[in-house]
Amino acid sequence: LLKNGPEARSWDPSTAGNFSKSPLNAGYLSAHDVQYVAGGLRYQSGALSLGGSLSNVQYRPNAQSLFRDTAIFNTAALLAGWQTATPWTFGAGVTYTRATAANGVDDPASHLQFSLQQAYWLSKRTVVYLLEATQRAHGRTLAADGISQIDAGAVIGISQTGLVADSRRQSMVTLGLRHAF
Repeated sequence: LLKNGPEARSWDPSTAGNFSKSPLNAGYLSAHDVQYVAGGLRYQSGALSLGGSLSNVQYRPNAQSLFRDTAIFNTAALLAGWQTATPWTFGAGVTYTRATAANGVDDPASHLQFSLQQAYWLSKRTVVYLLEATQRAHGRTLAADGISQIDAGAVIGISQTGLVADSRRQSMVTLGLRHAF
């Protein structure tokens, strides 16, 4: 549970500096508090792994909030991975997020994302990887003023890159090198 600070019109950065702000939740940043509940499972059988997760995020208002009803975002994800007999590892995932109908939004936002990963292990501690993702947004959400409605926009990797699409579709490709010390 994250509680907002004394700045009631937007999320107080002194309360949670790493709180991700995006067009997805801009209309709810005046929330009194935000509750996160999540769980996941992973099953490994030889070179194959399967997993999934469910999460529920609730933006709860008080009298000072710009919006009036609790906004709920539910997310489900399915993931699969395969470690080949070579240094290659492959992964795929699908994630679906849906908001509840609240605060006058009768066509609540939803986001469907597909992701792929290819990784090549150079050593036990170093990997080169390629990630691809594409997302499609539907519906509407509250604008930053907490009252007016805007079309939902795609928000792939918002907490890592800060890249927000100016449309309902977004694709991203990331090439990286990771080394564990």
